Amino acid sequence: MRQTQSGITVIGSSTVSTAADRVRLRIAVEQFAAGAAEALTRSSENARTLRAGLRGAGIAERSIQTTGLSVDVQWGERQKVVGYVARQRFSAVAENVEQAGELLETLGAQLGDAFRVEGVEVFAHDTSTAAAAARAAAYDDAVEQARALAQRSGRTLGEVRSVTTVMPADRPEIYKGQTMAMAKAGSFAPGEIEVAEQVQVSWGWADSTA
Repeated sequence: MRQTQSGITVIGSSTVSTAADRVRLRIAVEQFAAGAAEALTRSSENARTLRAGLRGAGIAERSIQTTGLSVDVQWGERQKVVGYVARQRFSAVAENVEQAGELLETLGAQLGDAFRVEGVEVFAHDTSTAAAAARAAAYDDAVEQARALAQRSGRTLGEVRSVTTVMPADRPEIYKGQTMAMAKAGSFAPGEIEVAEQVQVSWGWADSTA
């Protein structure tokens, strides 16, 4: 809040919840072999199996992305090379949150110990409606604050001079709910996303003599 002789500026805040309807799976295949080329070849075979499994579950090709590829030396005792580990990482967005657990189990059964689950993120595909509602509520919050401060100061609010949305440096969408990797179908809890907005509003004083 900033108050001057010519007016007052207040920042209003609000959050609105919306249903989560997408899940981003961060998954990988990892393969050990005596030689680097063999490790990479076997890892690539597993990667093709993984991608086929994702497509078979109804995930569009455009929603599957390779996010990493590496081949590392596996060291044993006394710094002796015992083999190589190849890893291929993927990000995939599934539109059916509740069946994501079943999909992970299916991939695990197909790939065995080569399969890795590195992260699960549940989110909302479209937050525009929630964001608009949050901005409107943030404006109302600013009005309420300004009226209370004006009354306490013995002043009267005048016309609105400016309205500006405030963009925090980092405005995360907060996930409220729980997920379980490698879980039975239906055990994923989509939960809700809280969309936060802030609005800065400036007023002049109706009783200003300036």
